[in-house]
Amino acid sequence: MRWLSYLGARYGIALGLALLIAGLVLTVRLAGPAPGGEPVMPGGTGTQAVPATQEHADEGHDLEPSRAPASPSTGAGFAPPDVVAKTFTSAWLRHTGVSGEQWLTGLKPYATAALLDKLKGVDPAGVPAERITGDPVPGAFAGQAFVEYRLPVDSGTLTLRLIAQNGQWRVDTIDWERRR
Repeated sequence: MRWLSYLGARYGIALGLALLIAGLVLTVRLAGPAPGGEPVMPGGTGTQAVPATQEHADEGHDLEPSRAPASPSTGAGFAPPDVVAKTFTSAWLRHTGVSGEQWLTGLKPYATAALLDKLKGVDPAGVPAERITGDPVPGAFAGQAFVEYRLPVDSGTLTLRLIAQNGQWRVDTIDWERRR
């Protein structure tokens, strides 16, 4: 170990930091994602499927059959997420001849408070669709406490992300994509 004295203080510290970083990287890799490469959500069981990046989740890619998500959890007496998604969409489409306040009141039973806050001041006349043209299709996000559904509407596709709040599903995010 006498050769370390030839390195000097600066190089010795740099070497020590490099070894520390290499050790941390190795530890993280060894204790990384569960087999199959799926990340584990905090507080989760490791059975929830999550896309690798958020940017690709909105491109309409559905889960591969081999990566089926965990079943969404619904509390007793509450509607399952696909029913909430379709009911929310019906309320979202009721935009003709109503005020913004009336429109929000129709969305309230199916939306989170955060989403309702984002929609305050939105003119419902700007809703870009008139009717649902198909059934909700599970999207890229799915788990016991969150799920995504894509609903075809007459002018494109509405993507809804729902979260479970005390066993009751609520829409938390809306995204609309125009038919090409």
